[in-house]
Amino acid sequence: MTPEQFANLQRDFLIRTEKQSAILLDAEFARLKREITDFLIQTTGNRTVPVNLYVAGYLERILLLLENKLDVIGLSAARIVSRAQTNVINFASGELKKYLKLKIESSIFSPDREAIRGLIGRAFEGKSLQTVFKRMTKPVADRARVELIEGFALGESNAAIAKRISDATGMARYRAMTISRTEQNEAYRAASREFMQEADIQQYVWMSVLDPRTCLTCWSLHGRKFKSSKKVFSHPNCKCVMLPLVKNQPDIITGAEHFGRLEIGYQKQILGAKRFEIFQQRKFGLNDFVGKSKSKEFGEKYFVKNLSDLPES
Repeated sequence: MTPEQFANLQRDFLIRTEKQSAILLDAEFARLKREITDFLIQTTGNRTVPVNLYVAGYLERILLLLENKLDVIGLSAARIVSRAQTNVINFASGELKKYLKLKIESSIFSPDREAIRGLIGRAFEGKSLQTVFKRMTKPVADRARVELIEGFALGESNAAIAKRISDATGMARYRAMTISRTEQNEAYRAASREFMQEADIQQYVWMSVLDPRTCLTCWSLHGRKFKSSKKVFSHPNCKCVMLPLVKNQPDIITGAEHFGRLEIGYQKQILGAKRFEIFQQRKFGLNDFVGKSKSKEFGEKYFVKNLSDLPES
């Protein structure tokens, strides 16, 4: 198996697992929308909600229902992501073991699977998954309160008010999806790093999908080598994977080298108009647009620099 084939195998599994989790999370939020709408219909029929019902505590009843349901979704989401983490961790360690047996002569390594399993349910922010998902409740409830008050004040129908609540929970759904993707990917990377260290693999290579939809940061990271103990972070929802670096393995062509061979139109699409203009003037190379910082939570974090941070830009 070539390094590129191995990277694609890992990435494809991550994407499939992510899609399965997304389907389950979507079902949770669809259920929330139905329950809120049913509550409104049961209490008001098809009538417009009178303002005096709000004064009597109707608003608070809806918000309490919403908060309770969001707490339930948070628990369900934590379970969904934990199951996905289990899958990606088991897959990563299993496939790494197969790959490394093909690439190194010795098979004496035996990574501590229990230590790797300890990654399940642990959020990259240092909090439990349940705690991270619970953070969704208050901002959504605050937004819902504003929407409900406005809807009541305008004398809107229950259908219109239900839509307002649905829109308010949209940011919770988006946040849940982002947490899910990021935590699955982080569990995969953490397990891979631990596996490689146990297998005495000293370095790994960052592998990105080099196409026009890949962000500038990941283009820059592609082909870079890092110590197997080093935690590297690019951005939420990142689809990049890690390739163990073994003896006699051909060098991976870097993202910067690949980028230089692209058609001008693709280069502009990836860089954006202003950065592309600077790039064409030969003032900066691809990697000059990407900075890094150190974070206790994220490790070595890479990001696209602001144009104002580019000297003489």
